[in-house]
Amino acid sequence: MTLHLTGVRLLLITHTVLVFCDIEFLERPQGDSVEFYCISEFNASKPIGLYLKRKWLQPNREVLFMFTEQKPVFNLDVKERIHVTGDPSTHRVNVTLSQLNGKDTDVYYCEFVFLDASSVDEKIPSNMEFFLYVDNVEDVPDNKMDVGLIETCAGGSAVLPCLAPYGSPSAMEGVCLKRRWGRAPVEVLFHSKRTSSSAAFPPEERLHLATGLGGLAYNLTLLKMQPEESAFYSCELLLPGRPDNSARLGRHVYFVSVQGVRCSCTGYPPLLYVLSAAVGLLLIFLLALGVAHYGKTRGDRVKPQPHQASIYEEMVGVRSPNRNGKVAPSYHPRPPLHLEEMDASAPPPLSSQQENH
Repeated sequence: MTLHLTGVRLLLITHTVLVFCDIEFLERPQGDSVEFYCISEFNASKPIGLYLKRKWLQPNREVLFMFTEQKPVFNLDVKERIHVTGDPSTHRVNVTLSQLNGKDTDVYYCEFVFLDASSVDEKIPSNMEFFLYVDNVEDVPDNKMDVGLIETCAGGSAVLPCLAPYGSPSAMEGVCLKRRWGRAPVEVLFHSKRTSSSAAFPPEERLHLATGLGGLAYNLTLLKMQPEESAFYSCELLLPGRPDNSARLGRHVYFVSVQGVRCSCTGYPPLLYVLSAAVGLLLIFLLALGVAHYGKTRGDRVKPQPHQASIYEEMVGVRSPNRNGKVAPSYHPRPPLHLEEMDASAPPPLSSQQENH
């Protein structure tokens, strides 16, 4: 699956990124604008309407609704700073949201409405979702926080790199995992120097530390992730003699997006692709072996055989060339002469020879 990034410095994708939709990560400063491209992949019929909704911090909240060939209806929070171009009937609508602030941070998705005569109108979401992150100066006074995106599915895992807060470390004392859901206070999920940890992430069940040289932790894997745990996560290495600020996320923050699809189900299509590719390679290999074997047997059959004279050559005494290209002498006996030929070729009487002399 392809992720489209805009203004993102770092992106990590775990091996459980097998989900049914794509996410485009959009990072914007406060006061800037962003554009959402709503595209319907369902082309069997024309849409009659369109929703733009939020999904994470404000689940299923409608940002706008638009009937085809009619003016859209906006939520009061965005009414004065939203602009729409296009029409749902064309399967594409562009939505621009301006004057962004920290409250606009969320996951957005487009949902097209199709007419269904047999039942209630059918709503089909687009394959693309948008994670909009608006830098909040209040949360990040130095404005140096790097935000990345990690995708996984329900029951899957997410790998967080644990980095030092002040650059490349010379020595580490432990690791700290922090989380923030929306604009809620930062929660410390795990601290290796503390005896207690969050009940939501028991280390023995849901955390796995990957160590490097000297037993130092560099990667922290979150196991058995669930959709309601989608949030900002930060993993930091603890340095000796440095303050530990538990009230803020680290400099390197990752939004972990957990889709509602189970990983065990979504793993089948890629597995089938891998198996199909393996079978295809095996068939190509067997075909190559068959061609090589056929070529070898055909070469053996066309080897030059010793020359055998044809029946015509046997009868007329034609001499065939030998290996050196020379005509070998014929050892075939001369065919018998007829009686008339024998009389004509007989020597004359002795008296006639004497008369000639």
